[in-house]
Amino acid sequence: MVREWSPAHASDPEIESMVDALNEVFAIDLPNDPPWRATRMRDYLSETMPGERRVCWRAESADGSAPDGYANLLLLGDVGVLEVLVRPAARGRGIGRALVATAVRRAYTEGLSSIGVEAVSDTPAIQFWESLGF
Repeated sequence: MVREWSPAHASDPEIESMVDALNEVFAIDLPNDPPWRATRMRDYLSETMPGERRVCWRAESADGSAPDGYANLLLLGDVGVLEVLVRPAARGRGIGRALVATAVRRAYTEGLSSIGVEAVSDTPAIQFWESLGF
């Protein structure tokens, strides 16, 4: 299940869980990058420049443990920039697609004219985004 999530109002354990998921992804996809820390993650996801907004979602795991994935859509006027991450153990189950579908519906209702994505080359994200037509 995908639900909208507010990092500004999230508990510390929720922020830590998001950082844990991010570090799991980086350990597989970008093993030479240093791990993220929860210290400023809430600020990163909550604060934007004037005229910008960010909407975030969590994909809850079926067993109620740590969420399987996250997405955030940065709204810049009539353009959106989408980031999605799915825990490696949860990949291939449609979680990323569900997060993207939710974000695209929101972009449509917000009247965005286009959506771009952020992805690091030479990672599984490239094939994922290409499979969706990005």
